[in-house]
Amino acid sequence: MDAKFREVLFSVIAGDAAGYTLGGMSKGHINSFFKEEIPYPDPIIALKGNKEKWKKPSYYSSISQFMILAALSCNTRGFSKERFVEYSQKAIGLTESANGVFRDCSTAERAFLDKIQSSKASLPYTRPCSRIIPIVTPLVLISSEEVFLEGLSSIVSLFTLDSSTLACSLIYASIVRALVKNIFESPWDLAVESLTLCKEIVEQKSAIFFSNGFNSDHVIEDIKSLSNLFEKLQNLKTIEQCEKLICDHGNKSLTNKITRGTVNLPMVIFPYSFSISAVAEQKEKIIYLSAREGGFASVLASLSSVLTTAFYGIDVPQEFRDNLANKKRINSILDIISQERVTGAVILDFLEGEKGLTLKEEEEFKAKNKTQRDDKVAKKQNRRDIEAEMSKHIVESWTKIDKAKWRKERKKQKL
Repeated sequence: MDAKFREVLFSVIAGDAAGYTLGGMSKGHINSFFKEEIPYPDPIIALKGNKEKWKKPSYYSSISQFMILAALSCNTRGFSKERFVEYSQKAIGLTESANGVFRDCSTAERAFLDKIQSSKASLPYTRPCSRIIPIVTPLVLISSEEVFLEGLSSIVSLFTLDSSTLACSLIYASIVRALVKNIFESPWDLAVESLTLCKEIVEQKSAIFFSNGFNSDHVIEDIKSLSNLFEKLQNLKTIEQCEKLICDHGNKSLTNKITRGTVNLPMVIFPYSFSISAVAEQKEKIIYLSAREGGFASVLASLSSVLTTAFYGIDVPQEFRDNLANKKRINSILDIISQERVTGAVILDFLEGEKGLTLKEEEEFKAKNKTQRDDKVAKKQNRRDIEAEMSKHIVESWTKIDKAKWRKERKKQKL
């Protein structure tokens, strides 16, 4: 694995971490509270007392955790679905949480974790999930195209059987795969070329996708839809124009209309992340820019960062490297992956490290929210509230006694 691909993997983690604490907020809200360019801002000042939404700065989410597990489960020869599932199961048992060491899981990720814990057969998850797209990044390393397609469709199928998630994952991975091997002059030309190629691949290799539970016809329709969108996007000049076109395009098939490109829909957030990478003038600030879009910020920032690194050769800025949690272990893991020296002991060591991070975040989360609960209780304990509460108890107590006496006397009268 060359240095460029190693940097691509690191871009996923840095982008994920940059968006981790800003997820769920609006762009305007973020910009009003965070004036300076801080790599991993503490969200506490922007939560307005809603500390139950707090996440630890400089941490990354399950996107990076599953992505690293995927990287530890594959090499140039292929992806081991069995190894990925085996160590995901081990990760669950390391903490008392239902999600194990995995942080901020989506519904699709929780469905996967529930499925591999249960001995009972369950219905597959079939809804879109954009968080799966960056998880497939390591599979770009696989040499054989057919083995690459089998690995990609199998890992996506573990989380969801949604055709749009597979289509966007395939296109994204195909673009990065091409960029790691070659140099292209225009990102839009590469996107259009990759879309055409992916459509042909699904048509010719439909059996691979069908064997993993996907409807190839639906995947092809999603690729065609994206092709039409990208043909129009390449003529636009600003991020705002791209976002509006993407939302208008998506709204044609949506009941609940959208106005932002940061929603959890692969057919929206993938083209939006590509547009940000292609159109933004300050490429070196792409992580700041995409993370501050809010919404599903971790997905947007990780995809935008990867595409910028792969196409323009721009490395992750130093401030994101220096302040990332667990940076020594992450760099060590990436070195081991690049040298193909992965062993079971290496994976277990990674999971133990993640256990420590997750437990630390949970501990700080409980401490912050305990303070909030205590504050709420303290606000009620003024003199007026105390007296009113005592009066209420006295009245209720006498009412119960009087009622009991009345019932007793009435019973005697009947006798």
